[in-house]
Amino acid sequence: MSDAGDSARVQILLADYAVVDGGGKLTIVGGGISVVPVANTGLTVPISVVAIATFAPEFVGESPAVELLLEDQSGQPFALPGAAGPMGRPQYVRVGASNPLQPTVLQNQHIPRDAARPKVQFLLSFQTGLPLLPGQRYTWRVRIDGDSRDEWTEGLYVPRPTPGLAVG
Repeated sequence: MSDAGDSARVQILLADYAVVDGGGKLTIVGGGISVVPVANTGLTVPISVVAIATFAPEFVGESPAVELLLEDQSGQPFALPGAAGPMGRPQYVRVGASNPLQPTVLQNQHIPRDAARPKVQFLLSFQTGLPLLPGQRYTWRVRIDGDSRDEWTEGLYVPRPTPGLAVG
C-alpha cells in the first residue's frame, strides 16, 4: 500500500438524498441506510452515496488515485446492464480522482497546514435508482492507489419484494 493510502481514513455513507454545496459541505437526508428496496420501476428507490477519504497533512500536494466503486456479491465491479463504455466495455458504477491534495482553506481564515487533513470527497446520486437485483448483497468500496481495506467498504442489501395481499 502507498504511504498516502496507509495514512488514509475513509468514510462511506448511504442516504436517501445528499447534496454538496460550493464550499464542500454536505447536506444528508435519511443517512445511514443499508437496505434499499426496489420500486415499481424495477430500479431501486433513489439513493445517494457519499465517500470521504482524508490523508495525513504531509501528503498535501501528492496525487493519490482514489476510486469509489460498487461491487456485486461475488466481489466483481457491478456493470450496468445494457450500458457500454469506451470500446464496448461494460459500464461500471464507479468514479475516481487523482488530483493534488489541497490544504484546508477557508475565506479570510488562516488554517495551519497540519490543522486539518486534506480530503477527497465523492457524492453519487442515483435519483431514479439503480438496476440492482432483489435478494442480493452489494458493496461500495474505496480504493486508494489500487489498494483497499475491509474498513473502506459499506454494505448494501436489496430485499425481495413482499408478496401483496391476495383477495378473493
